[in-house]
Amino acid sequence: LVRASHILSFAIAIFNKISYRYCMGNFKQFMEGGQDFSHLSKEDRLKQGKDQGEKFIKNELLKHGVRIFTVDAGNSSSMQKLDMIDKIDGYLDGKLSEPVQIKLRKTGRGGDDIAYEIVLGYDPRVPVMQQLQNPRNQGRDFKGTSVKHYFVMNQSETEIYHIPADMLKNAAMQAIQEAGGTVRSAFRSGTGVELRPTTDNHSGLPKLMAFIPAQSVAKDHYTIGQGSIQPTVGVNTVMSKKDYNIA
Repeated sequence: LVRASHILSFAIAIFNKISYRYCMGNFKQFMEGGQDFSHLSKEDRLKQGKDQGEKFIKNELLKHGVRIFTVDAGNSSSMQKLDMIDKIDGYLDGKLSEPVQIKLRKTGRGGDDIAYEIVLGYDPRVPVMQQLQNPRNQGRDFKGTSVKHYFVMNQSETEIYHIPADMLKNAAMQAIQEAGGTVRSAFRSGTGVELRPTTDNHSGLPKLMAFIPAQSVAKDHYTIGQGSIQPTVGVNTVMSKKDYNIA
């Protein structure tokens, strides 16, 4: 029995290793896709990588029965506004009330943490909740006017997490409370949420960020390469101009 148990444990370990490599290979193969982007500028290569990564995630989610609809790519001005200004990558089940942002965790820094902007124009001497009473100081993510759902692929490229935006806000607020209400320097909560005063690269204003472990706030998670539903509408599930109410 002991020997059988060892053999079973060894078999499971080998299976998990193969599964991990299979998932990694799927993503790498999809990203490369036989295309050569070496002639593009760094900015354009990064954009192509982001676009390909989003397509991969949407395709995997479709296999699990989760549909994210995007706006008609023919309307470039609307796509630019959604992606660059509102930070929206699509809509869950095509509902305009359920905007989605897709994230790929491809940097070593921060692991699978989600960056969450709490305060813009931050003063570390003033209690955080007092600053949030002024709408002008509320960070983009705290306002929650753009995104309702985050779909995040982990760095291991094995799981996609579904994280409702309100769960991120709750995690950030709990960390602030645990910190005593005022955050003068980096603070890590008991649940692993890091609060960090920093500077906004675009505006140069001081801000307060929360870095929240994705797995701890995930509503659902989907294993890459194990979806059983075969997509019938392809990876580019698109809303028409009429659906999006574009004139």
